[in-house]
Amino acid sequence: LETTKSYDWYALYPYNSNIATPGVREDGYTYIGHSKGLNQTGYDSMASLKETICPLYGVAKAVASSETPSITMNHLTSVVAITVTNETEDPLTITTASLTAEEDIVGSYFIDITKSPVVYKASEGFVKNTAVVNVSDGTALAKGESATLYLAIKPFTAEAGTSLTLSVNNYAKEPKVLTSDVTFHAGKIKTLNFAYDYVAPAGEKTVTFDFTKTTELEALGIAL
Repeated sequence: LETTKSYDWYALYPYNSNIATPGVREDGYTYIGHSKGLNQTGYDSMASLKETICPLYGVAKAVASSETPSITMNHLTSVVAITVTNETEDPLTITTASLTAEEDIVGSYFIDITKSPVVYKASEGFVKNTAVVNVSDGTALAKGESATLYLAIKPFTAEAGTSLTLSVNNYAKEPKVLTSDVTFHAGKIKTLNFAYDYVAPAGEKTVTFDFTKTTELEALGIAL
C-alpha cells in the first residue's frame, strides 16, 4: 500500500478463492440458500442457517493506508420462518415445507457488493423460485400445536398483484395474491403462517410396499 493514499476494503464470508474482485463479475458465485433445499433437524431450530447458505459482506471506504480497516459485516440473505399449525384431528409430522415466488429466490448468484443496494445476478440454470426445507426427526403435532421451519432466501420484494405459495408436506393452498408489496429484507426474519387443514378424502389410505419382495410386486401386477 502507498503510504499517502486511502483505500476501500471489501469483505465476503465465507471465503471464496474464485472471487477476485468485489464488483461486477462472473468469476465466482455465492450461495443464497440452496436450490436443492435446506435440511433442518427437528422443529424451531435455526442451526441449518449457517456458513455458505447465509453469506455476509462488509465495506470500509477511504481507510488510510496507515490504519487497520474495521469492517462491519452485513447479511446477504433474508430468512423466512414458516409457522405451521395443525388444524386437523390427526397428528401431523412435518417432513417438508416450501415457499414459491414469481421470481428466483434461492441458488447461486454473482453479487456486486460495491453497489448500494447490493446487486444480485442469478447464475443461469442454478437458481429456483421455490425454497424448500426438508425436516428430519420431527415429532407429531397434535391439533392446535405449532412448529416453525426456516428458509434462507434472496432478499426481494414481492409486488402487489404477484403471488406467494406455501406448501407443507406437499399440501399447497391457493396462491396468495398480494394486495400490497411484501419485502423480504436482508438480515431480517419474516414469519409466514400456514394453517394445515388437509383432510384425506374418505377411503383414501396410505400403503407401504417393500419392493424388494417379489410377492408384493406380483400383487401389483409388476413382473421382474
